[in-house]
Amino acid sequence: MSSFTGSKCIVCDKEFNDNDDIVVCPDCGTPYHRECYQKEGRCINTKLHDERKSWSEDEQSGNENSRKKCAHCGTINKPHAIICENCGASLVEGLNFQQSAQSGNFSGSAQGQNANQSFNPYGAGFNPNDKYCGMNPDEEFDDIKLSEAAEFIGTNKFYYLTLFKRMKETGKKISLNAICLLFPQFYFANRKMWAETIITVVITVLLSIPTLIYYLYMLGNSYDVPFSININTDSLEVMISISNYITMAFRIAVCLFANWFYYRHMVRKVRAIKNTSEDDSMQKIKTSGGTSFLNMVIAFGIQFLLTAGAFVYFIYLK
Repeated sequence: MSSFTGSKCIVCDKEFNDNDDIVVCPDCGTPYHRECYQKEGRCINTKLHDERKSWSEDEQSGNENSRKKCAHCGTINKPHAIICENCGASLVEGLNFQQSAQSGNFSGSAQGQNANQSFNPYGAGFNPNDKYCGMNPDEEFDDIKLSEAAEFIGTNKFYYLTLFKRMKETGKKISLNAICLLFPQFYFANRKMWAETIITVVITVLLSIPTLIYYLYMLGNSYDVPFSININTDSLEVMISISNYITMAFRIAVCLFANWFYYRHMVRKVRAIKNTSEDDSMQKIKTSGGTSFLNMVIAFGIQFLLTAGAFVYFIYLK
């Protein structure tokens, strides 16, 4: 087993010596001291199992600083994990968790808060009064601090701070935003992203025009009305099918990139406020961000007016 000499056992974090009794996981090849493996009763290198990779000394060395080892159960977690995927213990410095003696589950609070309080947003025991969700407020996201990002986000900080942290560290832009599969314009309006709102509304109205023409065509043929539209039905059906496919593709694309658009919007807005305002910048950041139900109403009104305008245009189209 001398090939493992100098590598570390991921349970005790001690280097293997030539005389150590070493065993390896039969699936991923991760080496352990025999007593460490027997203590755990299983391979705790879940990252390799999830990715279906095999252990190597180079990979261990390259990932040594990015992996997160649970101090309670020893499970090796993914680099961006906040709670242990095995036992639920906190992996974030500044969050204390208490284990229930009967259930083995964890509940907890941020330092300085009542340790007997139990909170459970997103499956983790975070104190909702901690505006930074146990993260470092001085951590930077593209030249803006996490504390500034938290003020700008407003509602749902835990989800977005965690997501933006992962985006910053991995460079990945894709994530799921389910609401954008149905109503992307209202999501953007709610988050005060007016450029994205207007673009999405205009595209949505334009793609709905073939269907609007179809309804007017059917209406004109069903009733004796002067605004009957004459059009080739085969061509109209093709147009409707094409517009439906484009609409679907557009919404899927927005669903995958909407959170990234929001991240970039946040960075631009906060940077602009910091560059132009020296006093009360945090208050201005908070006011500029957050959510707005009124904006969604306005976006609905804009879409309604554009659709109504298209309707009237085709009614009087000769």
